[in-house]
Amino acid sequence: MRYAAVLFLAGSALLGALPALPSPGWLAALAAPALLWRRRRAAAAWLLIAGFAWAWLQAGERLDDRLDAALEGAELTVVGTVASLPVLRDGLARFDLDVEPKLPGVPARVRLSWYRAPVEPAAGERWRLAVRLKSPRGFMNPGGFDYEALLFREAVGATGYVRSGSASRRLAAARGARPVLETRARIAGELARVLGDRSALGILSGLCVGARERITREQWDVFAATGTTHLMAISGLHVGLVAGFVFFGVRRLWRLAPGCGRRIAATDAAAAASGVAALGYSLLAGFTVPTQRALIMLGVVLGLLLLRRTPRPAHHLGVALLAVLLIDPLAPMAPGFWLSFAAVGVILLGISGTPAATGGAAGRFVQYARIQWVVSLGLAPLTLWLFGRAPAVAPLVNLLLIPLFSFVIIPLALAGVALLWLLPPLGGLLLHAAAFVIERSWPAVEWSAALGGSFGGQPGFGALALAVPGIVWLVWHRLPGRAVALFLLLPVVLARPAAPAHGDFRLTLLDVGQGLAAVVRTHRHTLIYDAGPSFESGSDTGTLVVLPYLASQGIRDVAVLVVSHEDNDHAGGARAVLARFPRARLVAGPRAAAVAGRHATPCHAGLRWWWDGVSFAIVHPPRAHGYAGNDASCVLRVSAEGGSALLPGDIERAAETALAAAGTIDAAIVIVPHHGSATSSTASFVAAVRARYAHVPAGYRNRWGFPRPDVAARWRQAGARLLTSAGSGAITHEISARRGVSAPREHRSEARKYWTAREPAPAGQDT
Repeated sequence: MRYAAVLFLAGSALLGALPALPSPGWLAALAAPALLWRRRRAAAAWLLIAGFAWAWLQAGERLDDRLDAALEGAELTVVGTVASLPVLRDGLARFDLDVEPKLPGVPARVRLSWYRAPVEPAAGERWRLAVRLKSPRGFMNPGGFDYEALLFREAVGATGYVRSGSASRRLAAARGARPVLETRARIAGELARVLGDRSALGILSGLCVGARERITREQWDVFAATGTTHLMAISGLHVGLVAGFVFFGVRRLWRLAPGCGRRIAATDAAAAASGVAALGYSLLAGFTVPTQRALIMLGVVLGLLLLRRTPRPAHHLGVALLAVLLIDPLAPMAPGFWLSFAAVGVILLGISGTPAATGGAAGRFVQYARIQWVVSLGLAPLTLWLFGRAPAVAPLVNLLLIPLFSFVIIPLALAGVALLWLLPPLGGLLLHAAAFVIERSWPAVEWSAALGGSFGGQPGFGALALAVPGIVWLVWHRLPGRAVALFLLLPVVLARPAAPAHGDFRLTLLDVGQGLAAVVRTHRHTLIYDAGPSFESGSDTGTLVVLPYLASQGIRDVAVLVVSHEDNDHAGGARAVLARFPRARLVAGPRAAAVAGRHATPCHAGLRWWWDGVSFAIVHPPRAHGYAGNDASCVLRVSAEGGSALLPGDIERAAETALAAAGTIDAAIVIVPHHGSATSSTASFVAAVRARYAHVPAGYRNRWGFPRPDVAARWRQAGARLLTSAGSGAITHEISARRGVSAPREHRSEARKYWTAREPAPAGQDT
């Protein structure tokens, strides 16, 4: 069964690697050779084809259920049911809406944001809403989170926002049409009522019902830095705990109850009760891939227990894998899918052939510590491949936190929730006790996160494929010579993009939507120019884009952060970057320094430094100047033997005129000022720059229509190739003394998958 499951998975994963969805003819061509093979080969081929075809059918159905391009930006009135737990924060409500009845060109499910909603929507309610929608779209950067993949996986065919007005109103309250979702919402509401503003509320909501929206950005950062985010993803650990507590509790009570054992064996009753409890908890958690896997494996084990059969763990893991893929063939798109099954797999390998734990508590602790070591080591290559970072402190922190969560926090929290309706005072007491444990242990977790230390750099698939046999060799007790296997892991550990040679530099304009963030890297130094915006939800592109990009490139130190000016779309992510790299030198004007929250070196013309044979010069504003607002932006010119780049922030006509008159701003690459607005890119400035490449940092379908058509035309007429971050994702140039300025690498094209959003209209046209 496990071989069949692996082949089925290979077919499903193969589809996920394609840049476009193949036509039905390709499926027929793929299946034809299997008809001629011998029986065993044909069986393997048909399993591979079946996995590919099943995923292809589901993918095609979801691609067909996307927003019609003609409806993008149009005001629509839709009627539907709130189909998720709304995220409510600082006057913003975000939720999924199932559109009923279906409208032509409008997908069945849309994800909406509602700013300053007059009434907070609740799960299961029916609403009529005036909305504006656009195709699913996210940032596209190396190392960044693939938001478009998430939307596709969750069958969200459009995103948008609710327009205030009389057309938006609630039609009906929740009335039991979605009992599981409504129950989750009620429990989340009770937790908020009982715990109030305690800092542990978000963590307990996540553990109990999978409602993680109240977990703060700082808490997520600590979980990520310590490799413990899996504790907040309800998975086999949590489902197994619930099932285990119910199983042993019911079995003990059943044996004590007179006469019960004569009708039904205590073990059978305990198995049935634990299965029901695990199913209920999985549903309350949102029935995610990890809970599906855990529930299926648990069901197999409990079924064998009822049939008095001996469990075979590897076989059952294969059954669970195949069942998850049959339920959701697109599950491999989720990083949690790979981490979940890989964790169980390495545990089975790690304990296979090892002697049973002896010596009482000490022996069990040794076995437990070994499992933690095996999981941390076994998942490290996969974690690097998926996220570009594997915290070095993860094994130690997990060794301490997993028992704390497993045997203290989760039992207290779930018991508290169960008793809220039976014995409210006792239920509240247990919930406060769970919050107390979290809050008292949290400083130690923060201290561990502050230690830092991680393996960075995003390895390629080849390095990962080489690491898999190395991991098996290391953790499987039956194989000798395990020290040799370390050499198979070296490509993963050491893999990172090569730094530019001495005298060269690399410029990457990151995709941060309607904002600006760029990274300049020399042989031994890294500079960040702006860090993009922060959002009302509490997140920012410093955390979402800049830091993951740096991790994926194996960059562990930032020498300088330049914040061009104080506008949020440039400075909003600066605090997150400085928190991660506190030794970085901040270069900014007074107002921008205040936004970044730290003392800064004043930004003024004449400030200059050299790194690794590359010159960095601030060319604007003058030391004593009367510029304000956008025109006071720090303008940076980076130059080397192979070419130069100009990063002018949001300067407008006055500053551009002064720079053009000075005549020292020619550059092969320019980041178009002020996102391509009509108040910038004057004819004299464009002529003075003489750029070969002009790149516009602008968001998809931004409200200002940037870049303006006349601005785009002006740069093109001057001989520049114009690209936008909305259409290209991250844009990277290599500036080399030997080869000059390279052609741009566009991440949206390089990383294209079949679910990736289509390109917008060419820069300068109405999008």
